[in-house]
Amino acid sequence: MGKSKRGRGGRKHKGGRGGGRRPERALASHEDEFARFDGQGFDLREPIDRVLADAAELGNDTDPLEVEFLVADLLAGGDEDLGFAKLFGAWAVLVLEERATSDALGTLRALARLSTAELSRAARAAADRLEAQGVSVPGWSVRSAAPLRAVACTRSTAMGASVLVGSFERADRIHTFLVWILHDGGEIAEVIDLLPGDRTAVERQLAGADLPGVTERLSPWEFRRQVEAALDRRARRERAALMADLDVFDDPDDDGPEADLPPYALAATVLRAQLRTIDSTVRCGPACTADRAANSMSGGNDGHVIVEGGMGESASPG
Repeated sequence: MGKSKRGRGGRKHKGGRGGGRRPERALASHEDEFARFDGQGFDLREPIDRVLADAAELGNDTDPLEVEFLVADLLAGGDEDLGFAKLFGAWAVLVLEERATSDALGTLRALARLSTAELSRAARAAADRLEAQGVSVPGWSVRSAAPLRAVACTRSTAMGASVLVGSFERADRIHTFLVWILHDGGEIAEVIDLLPGDRTAVERQLAGADLPGVTERLSPWEFRRQVEAALDRRARRERAALMADLDVFDDPDDDGPEADLPPYALAATVLRAQLRTIDSTVRCGPACTADRAANSMSGGNDGHVIVEGGMGESASPG
């Protein structure tokens, strides 16, 4: 499997407060709030125009993951204060509803999936209003709304580092996230990689092939818990660095050995959204379902199965 380059650019966004309502008066009010950025040459609508222009070129069979990375550019804060990114997302909801086009509707649906709380509800409500007004839903948006399920979740550990690997299936396509963690770096998420997948790749993942050291199968819920903890630790580190005016995390150079990695902020935004589909009653693939059943029979620890030496057979923990 080759690496999949997604959402390159990692643009920085700044924004101000936004609600979920459409009136022109509200838009004018928010433009006044953003006026202080004019001197910095920041065009408030340019990121939205760029996303809508790219969305207009999407086909009905576009990979939902491509859609999510495209729209995540409106939410991912890069090394900016993450609060600004969320506020800019609220502003984007207002502007997208004002546009009232098919692609704006699809973008609102994607924003609702990628965000949480008030922003997600505002995006969903705006999309509902556009549909009620007769705006058509783009084909790529219909495909993106297909159910997502965890197919395989593992953690591999060797030489002071771990990689959490999660394979997800949606609309008959499989993709895999890899989250690299250094144990002596505070157990934070250092790098997020993304690979296209298939059934063979999932089988190799579960067998520990091409993964370092000892591979442990995780239940989807445990995978979510560990990944979110690593992402949260990095977010706290980034906020502390921002307050201290430090720049401790950089995306790879375009000409460097890791140039194919997606920008961290985009990957984290998309990964978090997919993790939120996992709860204690999550639908999972046959492999993790079988693991959970076998573990229950043996009194194991909630779907954890260990594979020794990368290609070894499954064994009970401990």
